[in-house]
Amino acid sequence: MSRRSRKKEEATLGGWKGAFADFCMSMMTLFMVMWIVTSADMEKREGLSLYFSDPGVFDSVSSRHMFDSISQGKVVNTTNGGNSVPDRPDPIHFDARGGDPFELELLEMARLHDNIKVTPIPGGLLIELMETDKNQMFRRGEYLLTPFFEDLLLELGPRLLMSGYEMAIIGHTDSTPYSGKGYFDNWSLSFARANSVREIMDFTGFPNRRIRQVTGMADTRPKDAVNRNAARNRRVELVLVDPSRVKEVNPMYGGAYESGRMARSLDAAHNSAARNQI
Repeated sequence: MSRRSRKKEEATLGGWKGAFADFCMSMMTLFMVMWIVTSADMEKREGLSLYFSDPGVFDSVSSRHMFDSISQGKVVNTTNGGNSVPDRPDPIHFDARGGDPFELELLEMARLHDNIKVTPIPGGLLIELMETDKNQMFRRGEYLLTPFFEDLLLELGPRLLMSGYEMAIIGHTDSTPYSGKGYFDNWSLSFARANSVREIMDFTGFPNRRIRQVTGMADTRPKDAVNRNAARNRRVELVLVDPSRVKEVNPMYGGAYESGRMARSLDAAHNSAARNQI
């Protein structure tokens, strides 16, 4: 006559309790996730979606010494094999009320960074990259960007590329007289700084043919006219404009967006110099 072990029978009968507890825990977790998702507002959902869908440029590129190699003539290729970006996507029409996703993304970047200011203008956007007491944009008397601003532009560049807009880059300095060697004054320094930004835009894939002008304004347009040596006077402006609305923006920047104006001016100067040689 066989006898069943009472302990074995109790263990067998009690096994369902562990499985049921696991099931209850899984259901509780599912309901918690559903509750969090349904209670989050649209802005938080978009933020979560962006966080998990955009790995960011810093996963593949570090800019700390990148432009040192460019200045030495080395070429760095960051494009992935089969990926391609249209040279000029359809322009995104900005809404001053902030309804456009591209504009909302730039405004969110400006909210997170004290060094960025985004202002809607007729036909586009004005993006100001400014120094603060915390983050220096350029070392004194130099034109190369600090690593912080290099990384900032590397993050910004691909977004501007997809906007379909043309760009003017305008450099500004404070009123401190330039005392270094190699550049005569703040005019040439402000231009060199604007051109440094252009080089980074070029590195991110933004085509040079979509950059209408690179300009240096020295200290003639300060943000802080009271303290003309203030940090925020040392800045670079990126003016984004819909090509179809160039005439609206042209008077604001002294005709910088007039098609062919710069080329005609250079040709006239070249011809005048040639005549003087005769």
